[in-house]
Amino acid sequence: MMSILKRRSSEPSSSLAKGVAKEKEIAQNLRYQYPTATVKRTSQTRDGGKDIIVKKGGETTYIEVKNWDRPMSLYDLQNYIKLSKNTTAGVEVHNRGGFSKRAQSAANRADVDLTSEESYNSPDLEQRLRRCCVRYGTKTRVRGRVANEYAVDKLTDAAKSSVRLVMRGGKLVADAAVRTSKWIASRLSLKNLALLGIFAPPFWLLCRYLNGDYEHWDLVKAVGIFSISIIIYDLLSD
Repeated sequence: MMSILKRRSSEPSSSLAKGVAKEKEIAQNLRYQYPTATVKRTSQTRDGGKDIIVKKGGETTYIEVKNWDRPMSLYDLQNYIKLSKNTTAGVEVHNRGGFSKRAQSAANRADVDLTSEESYNSPDLEQRLRRCCVRYGTKTRVRGRVANEYAVDKLTDAAKSSVRLVMRGGKLVADAAVRTSKWIASRLSLKNLALLGIFAPPFWLLCRYLNGDYEHWDLVKAVGIFSISIIIYDLLSD
């Protein structure tokens, strides 16, 4: 199994602070190297050899971080070898001071990865940029989706408002047309309509002639309307 740990760090003064700082540093570097992975630090006590848990591509890796100045012996490593045998997850151990030869041999047989300060290199610029791009891309997609939903909602509201406005305007126009028709009907009597039928046909024929739409059939219609209008007017005048 190839180790997933890399990078070197500065050291705080106290021993406990050094260990905590190293855990945070390794966790941060793993996030740089694997932007899509889930990297979680556990509590400081009773973590069962799992300072950091990494879930990547359906695989899980347990990482124990030691900041000892001395090399870890085979006795110190027994718990992690046992953990590797009892789990399907990968197990890695990091110790600043390295490991004894017997510990390294036992770790190789148990498929436990070991890293020390000497084998712990910084993530390169490409890995850091990839992490930033993934995080920024995710935020951009989320913000873009929210913006699209907001725009759709606003457009929907605007469309509904436009439909309501058009319907209200249509109703006003229809009401105005009805009122106008009623007013004209109340002002015009049948006698007045007959009088209009007498004078309107000549003007209608003239308009047809000037527009070039005149036909001989138009003269027949005009004479018919004129004759009927005279008869009606004459009857109503008695």
